Amino acid sequence: MKGSSKGQQGGSAQADFDSLIDLIQSTVAVDTWLENGTGEGEILPFAINGVYADAVGTLRFKMISNQSSALKKPLNTLPKNKKSHVRDSSDLRYISLPRLETAIRKRQLARQPLAPEMLTLAGLERIEYLFISPESGDLILAGPADDWHTRPVGIIVSLESGLPVFRLDDLLTLWRRKQQNLNPAFGCSIIPRQEALGETQRFLQANGDKPLDPNRHQQWLQDLRTCLGKQQVQFF
Repeated sequence: MKGSSKGQQGGSAQADFDSLIDLIQSTVAVDTWLENGTGEGEILPFAINGVYADAVGTLRFKMISNQSSALKKPLNTLPKNKKSHVRDSSDLRYISLPRLETAIRKRQLARQPLAPEMLTLAGLERIEYLFISPESGDLILAGPADDWHTRPVGIIVSLESGLPVFRLDDLLTLWRRKQQNLNPAFGCSIIPRQEALGETQRFLQANGDKPLDPNRHQQWLQDLRTCLGKQQVQFF
């Protein structure tokens, strides 16, 4: 993977859209594409050939009174003295960021590695609420959480849903980026390698003449992934 400092466009200018579009139109539902003269489907290159996240376009700040019914459940379930195991499933788990920061600092001073529950924010799957307490200076993230495990490819996911859990390094990366770059948008450009596209197209053509054996479906997918291989990724 390669880093990029080219701004919003990242490495998209280097992406070969034509080869990728030709590959899709020649192998996927061939009769449905306008380009082939037999359908109405059409593919056009997007400004970013990858992933583009823009908080301005997806998030809006809204003030809600503490008396609002929308906050009654999370406020009423704020943990008091009751303690549960950090890896237990929870509809609403609370993470105090100041307390987490203090615990991390203690570990660092003692030259101890961070505990798994720190690195995974106690299995938090997503952030549904953000509580700010001016009186105590507390900042609390809240959302559903579950036990977690690491897949062979290194991805940490929820044991029950299989979805990725919220990770401490993700949160720190976003905070650091916000300090360094005022642009709220970020993303990555995924650039397919020409030799991989060619090998993938040859594989699909060689296997497209006969129906796929249902018993070989998983093997076929694995062979396809092997042909496509890893792509070049540029971050911006």
